[in-house]
Amino acid sequence: MRSLGRPELATVVLAVIRGLLRDLDATGDTVRTNRAFHDFLATIDSA
Repeated sequence: MRSLGRPELATVVLAVIRGLLRDLDATGDTVRTNRAFHDFLATIDSA
């Protein structure tokens, strides 16, 4: 995130990844969690 000039986003990215991993572990729904991760990356990319 530092190379993007947004080092403060590192905490947000880690939190999202941890949350999605917990969700995946609880539900086993890889399609939904993968989609959510790709949507999150698209949001970061457009910022």
